[in-house]
Amino acid sequence: MTNLYAITIISFLIFLSFSLYEKKILQKKNNLQIPNFKFNPFFYYVILLFYVLFTQGQYLNYETIDWDTNSYLVSSQDVLRGNLPYENQWESKQSLFYYIYAILILISNGNLIIFKLLNDFLLYLLSIILFLIVKVLTNDQLKSFLASILFLTLMSQPWSSTEFSEIYSLIFISLGFYILISRKLNRQKLFFIGVLISSATLVNVGSALFVFPFLFSKRITSNLKNFIYFCFGGIVPHLLFFTIYFSRNLIDIYWSTLFVIPNAYRGEQMNFAREFINFLRSLNDYNQFLYLIFIFLLSSLFADFLTSRKLTSKINMLKNTYLQFLFISILFYYLASHGYYHHLIFFIFFLPLLIKNISGKISTMILILLISVSSGTILFSKGNLSFTNISNLNLIYENYPLNKLAKEIDSKFDDDYEILAFDSLLILYYLDKPNFSYIVHPTNHNEEFITDNLRKLNLITKDEPERLVNLEPDVIMCSNNSIIQCEIYDYKKNYYELDSLVYRQDPLLQFYDNQTFQFRVFLKES
Repeated sequence: MTNLYAITIISFLIFLSFSLYEKKILQKKNNLQIPNFKFNPFFYYVILLFYVLFTQGQYLNYETIDWDTNSYLVSSQDVLRGNLPYENQWESKQSLFYYIYAILILISNGNLIIFKLLNDFLLYLLSIILFLIVKVLTNDQLKSFLASILFLTLMSQPWSSTEFSEIYSLIFISLGFYILISRKLNRQKLFFIGVLISSATLVNVGSALFVFPFLFSKRITSNLKNFIYFCFGGIVPHLLFFTIYFSRNLIDIYWSTLFVIPNAYRGEQMNFAREFINFLRSLNDYNQFLYLIFIFLLSSLFADFLTSRKLTSKINMLKNTYLQFLFISILFYYLASHGYYHHLIFFIFFLPLLIKNISGKISTMILILLISVSSGTILFSKGNLSFTNISNLNLIYENYPLNKLAKEIDSKFDDDYEILAFDSLLILYYLDKPNFSYIVHPTNHNEEFITDNLRKLNLITKDEPERLVNLEPDVIMCSNNSIIQCEIYDYKKNYYELDSLVYRQDPLLQFYDNQTFQFRVFLKES
């Protein structure tokens, strides 16, 4: 850790010196002299597409990266059965999130590996939107391309390759930002921006924080009618979902999941400085050049602030909308209060916008070098694996361990059957079956801020896991976690254990903590 501090301080001082030298000493004599490579944007888009495939494809052979995704898949399948989110299966995300998942499941025809590739395409779409945003801010295609490559490189880390709600929210927010800074902004577009930002909150309610940069924009607040159009657009999506849930007599659980439970989630505490430093350390461990880029962009921003002569100039600099988005993304991480890295996805998206501050020839050359080396080393080390995975999609999918286990379980039954899953939720997804438990994600049974609220609504009982077990569903999947102890089934005469050792020891079962939960499968005697 001491070495990281030393690297940080030394790198920051070196980069700051270069930036100050260019901005303060050379001033206009050393403006950017590198050609602005004005190719057809389609040329850049093709490169970005291949870059996404060859950085994200390295993880396709793992069935699971983060098991939160599995519970989202199960909950979203229930939407495809004609139910509303929270009606029969409860998960903690907001309603629109499950509809997006459901659409992707439908397009992929339930094939998990195609579902993953579709989400890679959404990541690619985000990189295109980022390209367009930087192009408007800088009128420089090279900087736009560098920003998109930097974003995709940051998102090539294992934890960021999964289908988190922040990705979907970002699509709405970034598109709204792009429309906001576009030249022709009429009131219909302002209404649409309101719809986009409101939709983002229906995917991840914490993204409501990003409404503030829009409200601080003079293009919205300088005219009362513009402001009204924006606000009216923001009301429509929430009004629509509120009406739907009210008509189904589900407004209590909708309100609780949208506001009450997220507020309780936010109430937990973390050491912000320590957790953010841990993130930076993980970034350095993953790729030191990526960490140097972070220090470089930070030093450039600091140099801009120092070289602004007047206080009003410094204040106006902080009023820049793209900087407000960056600050809000850090605030989002702080208020989330858990230190999970995926809460920094907003920050990862808006960080490349600092490339706008790079103006000198030396600084631009340093930026190009750092991004080229960081992206090149990742491609060189992981590109071959990605190519192999992409070339063998069907084989990989057929050999996913839980996919094979699901087929074995299904072969044991001639009629319909029910599954209670306290682990290995992907089996429910493969078999297209709801969880016997109303709460889908197993660990949520241990979260009092969730269970207390659901009990108040009479949706679960005090000892919900035990109650479900006593109902004796046909299949029970459990593990050595604290929800329910598998050992109790060793003494149940009407259950027998299916041999699942070969599946749970498969190294491709999941990327992280493969040995943490030793799941077991019990079947009821027919």
